[in-house]
This record gives sequence, structure tokens and C-alpha cells, in this order.
Amino acid sequence: GAGPRPVMVWIHGGGFSTGSTADPTYDGARLAAAGDVVVVSIAYRVGALGFAPVGDSNCGLRDQLLALEWVHDHIAGFGGDPDNVTVFGESAGGGSTLHLLASPHVRFRRAIVQSGATSYTLTTAEVAAVLDAFTEALGDADPRAIPVEQVLAAQSDAVRVLVPILARMPFHPGVDGDVVPAVPLDSLRGGAAASIDLVIGTTRDEMALFIDVPSMTADKMRRRVDRYVGRDASDLVEGYEALLGVGDPMAVWTAVYSDKEMLLPAIAVADAHTGRTRRYLFDWEVRPRADGLALGACHGADLPFTFGTLDRLGWDGWTGADGDPARAEKLTETLQAAWCALARDGAPAGWPEHES
Repeated sequence: GAGPRPVMVWIHGGGFSTGSTADPTYDGARLAAAGDVVVVSIAYRVGALGFAPVGDSNCGLRDQLLALEWVHDHIAGFGGDPDNVTVFGESAGGGSTLHLLASPHVRFRRAIVQSGATSYTLTTAEVAAVLDAFTEALGDADPRAIPVEQVLAAQSDAVRVLVPILARMPFHPGVDGDVVPAVPLDSLRGGAAASIDLVIGTTRDEMALFIDVPSMTADKMRRRVDRYVGRDASDLVEGYEALLGVGDPMAVWTAVYSDKEMLLPAIAVADAHTGRTRRYLFDWEVRPRADGLALGACHGADLPFTFGTLDRLGWDGWTGADGDPARAEKLTETLQAAWCALARDGAPAGWPEHES
């Protein structure tokens, strides 16, 4: 039909080490129809293939930039407006969106960061540590001249060495002075992306998805929080207990863990961005884990609502949407309408801008 329509470019998540545009969750047909937009989903190299600091840096991000160039040059042929592109992504896709937002090579008008690990950017020293470990794992081999299976084996060996040192994903965007000239927060504070409209948010209970035990005692929770924040955190625990109105140790740990890893870094990005910024909190609660752990509104819970694909891959059962389909449909409509309104004119109706 006649265009041009707003364009929404999706970047999938997967910890910068896995994921695919072929995931049926990311089928853009329903989102495109609901919002009268053009939806594009892009692939990029992950793991060592995308983020080992050998030769060109941040190859995964360079793939994304090339995809955005292709969209700019060709999307008119699909009814899209090349001058009205919104990049959106979740988890590592949200982190990718953030790094692109702060890059001097940026080429889009709007961005949506869903549950992005927004405080994760390897420093130059950490990039050097990744290179050393990866080189050691490779032996004398040049990763650009050996079978991919050897590269992936070296990646696994390097990860085992690096995770205890970095306490984060080692094959990840890092400062390179080019695609990532500085930590994104610093770039945004300096005015990068001031002309780009931003929506950023998290799920309420992000890290519940990654908790290793179904329950814990109050003493164990206090020790874990102390280690996590590096001090006697009795005041923090008491504050969370008062805020939550419960004395459940697991609920307190989940809230502390989720806020420090995801919510506070997202707020920091919103504060740093000098352009128009809006925030959200996603609080649809999924069903408890098989061992009884309450997952709440955990990481990834927003994905099938974003694309209207609750009927794919068992999402309706996992999210509990099958128990209240009318409410699930309403949330899907609300989320998609907000995202598409941003893509269309940058100003979803009634959504106040973030104030630092």
C-alpha cells in the first residue's frame, strides 16, 4: 500500500552470545498490522565472532550499523520512511540499541531500550583482558583463518577464565574509540543522541529469571546482599522490607538484585540522555517456576506482548496469559500502541517525559 510508514528495526537479545531473528516470538507481522508500520528484524554476529577484539572491534555492532544503512537505502521499496526509523531491542538487543544510540555512526530518529544491560560496557583494560584470554585459548591460530568450530571452542575456554574476573559477559561491546568511543553514559551526558527520542524501561522483577535457588533464609539473604553491595547492608535490607511490605527474604533479594542490575542503570541512562526521554515499568507477572519460585514480572516477560505472539512457543502458558486472555490482549494493544506512537511521531499521548 501507499507509504511512507514509520520503520521499526528490531535487534534480538541473547546475552551477545546467542539468539536469532528466526525466533517465532519476533514475528513482526502483527505489530506491523496493528501500528501500520514497517517492521524489520536484523541479525548480527554474536560471541567471539561478533565481539572478540581481533581486527575490527565490535563486529556485532558493525553488522547492526550496516543493516541500518541497508534499511536507509532500501526501505522505501517496502513502503517505509527512511527518515523515520526507530531501533528497538530487548536484553542484549536493548544493550545494542544503547551502544548504537551513543555511537557517532548513529542513523535513526528514535530508540526503545527494553531491559537492556545498560551499565555493561567493557573498558579498554577489560577489552585487553578479553584479547589476552582469547589469544591464549587460540594458541597460535588466527581466528580469521581457522574453522568456526575452533573459534567457538576457544570462546568457551576464554569464557571460563574471564567470567570470574569480569563478573559479566566477556564477549560484549567495549570501548574502541570508534563505534564505541566511550562508555555510553559518558557519550550521552556529552550530548550524543540529543536529537533522538528515547524510551527506556525494565520489567519489575528482572533478575528473578536468573536466581539459582527457590528459597533462602533471612540470614543467607543478608549475607548475599552484603557481598553483593560490598558492605553491611542492614539498612538497605530494612528499607526494602519496608518498601515491599513483606519479610520474604527471596522477595527482598530479587528486588535488590533487579534494581541494581537493571532498574538503576536504566534510570542513569534516562538521566544522562539530553533528548526527549520516557520511561516505563512492565509488571505483568508470569507463572511461578516449577520449583515454586515466584518469577513475578521477570526478564523477557514483555517479549510476546511486544510482538503479539503469546500463542507461539508456549508463551501463553508461561506468562499465564491463557488464564486471563482479555487482560493479556489489552496489555498487548497498549504496549504496541505506545511503541508505534513513538515510532510515528515521537510523542505517545499522555506519556510524560522523564525528568532527571
